[in-house]
Amino acid sequence: MIIGYALLGAVLAIIFTRLSPAVEIANPSPTPTLRSLYGLNRSRKIVYKLSLLFMIDAFAGGLVVQSLVALWFNRRFGG
Repeated sequence: MIIGYALLGAVLAIIFTRLSPAVEIANPSPTPTLRSLYGLNRSRKIVYKLSLLFMIDAFAGGLVVQSLVALWFNRRFGG
């Protein structure tokens, strides 16, 4: 699996090096702000909501795994 990820990364690197300058913004703002730098103009609120949702999901997922492992150890080896 590790070799597969390495090969996929190499293929992506090759694809990215073949991009032309036409994929860039035509007239970037002269003084980039944080808002324009990340491109979160109109979708900022949605991105923040999704980030919060994924943060809660990752936190809860970690708790579930730890709880199930603790339960398994308790059942397997007594407590």
